[in-house]
Amino acid sequence: MTAGGGSGDASWGSVTGCWQLARGILRRDRLRLAIWLVAVPAVTLPAMSAYTGTFETSASAQARAAVMATPTGTVFGGPGYGLAHYTTGAMVANELLLYLDVVAALAAILLLVHATRHEEEEGRLELVGATAVGRQAPLAAALGVVAAEVTAIGLVVGLGCLLYPDLRTIDSLALGLAVAATGLAFVGLAAVAAQVAGTGRGAAGLAAAALAASFLLRAAGDTATVQGDAVWWLSWLSPLGWANRMRLFVDIRWWPLLIPLAFALATGAVAWFLAARRDQGEGLLAQRVGSPGAESRRIGIAALVWRRTRGAALGWGLGGLTLVLAMGPAVGSLRGYILDNPSIGRLLGVSGDAGVDAVVEAFSALVTLYAGLFMAAYAISALGSLRSDELAGRSALLLAEPVRRGRLLGLTAFTVAAVALLAATAVGIAFGLAVWASRAVDLTVAIGVAAAMARAFPALIVTVALAAFLIAACPRYAALSWVPVGYAFFHAILGQGLGWPDWTRYLSPFSALPLSPAADVSAAPVVILLGVALVLVGAARQAYARRDLLA
Repeated sequence: MTAGGGSGDASWGSVTGCWQLARGILRRDRLRLAIWLVAVPAVTLPAMSAYTGTFETSASAQARAAVMATPTGTVFGGPGYGLAHYTTGAMVANELLLYLDVVAALAAILLLVHATRHEEEEGRLELVGATAVGRQAPLAAALGVVAAEVTAIGLVVGLGCLLYPDLRTIDSLALGLAVAATGLAFVGLAAVAAQVAGTGRGAAGLAAAALAASFLLRAAGDTATVQGDAVWWLSWLSPLGWANRMRLFVDIRWWPLLIPLAFALATGAVAWFLAARRDQGEGLLAQRVGSPGAESRRIGIAALVWRRTRGAALGWGLGGLTLVLAMGPAVGSLRGYILDNPSIGRLLGVSGDAGVDAVVEAFSALVTLYAGLFMAAYAISALGSLRSDELAGRSALLLAEPVRRGRLLGLTAFTVAAVALLAATAVGIAFGLAVWASRAVDLTVAIGVAAAMARAFPALIVTVALAAFLIAACPRYAALSWVPVGYAFFHAILGQGLGWPDWTRYLSPFSALPLSPAADVSAAPVVILLGVALVLVGAARQAYARRDLLA
């Protein structure tokens, strides 16, 4: 079915009704938008205060600068401007800006895909299109709302920096603009992915893979810049590398800010062009044709879930795989810097006498934690098919067959968890092989690095159980299943290095377990997490069986 314009205006480029659609998005997604707008500054602004209080002396600041000068510091922070005289502002720019850019990019991807393809899959856009609404109005409304959201996130962070006298006013405002501009660049990328992919989950996975590729390009280019290699220009191909080139809090340059803005306009124009040439509910990438005679065979629920979510699994899985393959050489090069700078171990929560291998394993566990968050993102996205099927009326058709609701929910959650765990296992093995290929560790350490991915297994299971429970019991608040994932991301960035209290790690299943294999993992927390998962799944099945379908 073609997504034509409304009855009042059939123009392909018409945006009639855009303002009304934007107001609808703001009202429907107000909780989702508010969480992003509040959570990002609430976590990052106290971190800036911690930098001021933790590194007061020049000696401690320069020790931190030495860490950032290592290849590992370059991969996770950037080329390291201002390391010779490491001020609080330079710390913020080198150690927080990249993560703020990544968060802004994730907000742009998730919000834009939800505001576009999710509406199509739930059938609401078809009803809206029957009114006097222009063909391009839904995309224009989504672009406007999400662009305003990521801009607001950046500006709130920039204005919050003004609370700290150690951070110069003009640089603080420039930091907010840099974060907003990076978010806008990924708004355009996500808009293109939404037109290309066949499903909303596939679009999110495709955009996530683009984000991971951007991180890899930036890491390779920044490392080459520091080492004087010929491929330094790779950083300029990555949307995550442009903000760093502003040299915030060192010698600020404004012109790199124009690059993400121009990129956002270009990708937005491409998405605008593609949106006029695809059918509603379909992507420009053609769906695979089913096998002949498939209508005569009964397909199990697990197979159905896999077929519907394999695009998202591929996208998020490639994101995690790209990350660990990029970090493999960094792990190898890390060993040479640990002996000269023991503060690297302290930043990872490892005692100074733990040994080089323990620090390497702790860093590797941190990398696998990030990779595990990619798998968690797939799991939450895939379980969203339950809600979209319910709202579109497909669940009612499926349940008309001899399929119990509890079985539908349970098999969906089981399939998603199984795919997430298998993908995590593959990523862990790839990481171990990448570390071993760096020829800086022996096979025993490489096996321990690969096994560190198992740390994410209980957390992934709890994540699936929580998402299933929220969809079953209170579907309007299903977006809250992203909160533990986002918290674990920030805790991994800030918790160890800035001395957060130990109890804060128990607020997310991903941070509840210590960094293994550098630290021993007892059976008790694993059993507790699995017990929580069982309780959530049981409660989800009961709630899903008792409530009415929303459609």
